[in-house]
Amino acid sequence: MSEGLLLSLGYFSDEELSERRRKSQPMPPSTLWVSSNMRRPFALVGNAIASLRTLRSGNLGVKVREYLD
Repeated sequence: MSEGLLLSLGYFSDEELSERRRKSQPMPPSTLWVSSNMRRPFALVGNAIASLRTLRSGNLGVKVREYLD
């Protein structure tokens, strides 16, 4: 669930990062890598759920609500 939530919020998977390296494309900051954030998935998911109160509108709020249902 944590990995799927991060991906739906625009974080980069290992496959995407490998593809960027292969194509010599710029790398996103490591704070946006799923692998960097999976060390603390429970905190991230807890924060995302808590943030639902503030994510009632906008595109990001819709994504989070759709994923968590």
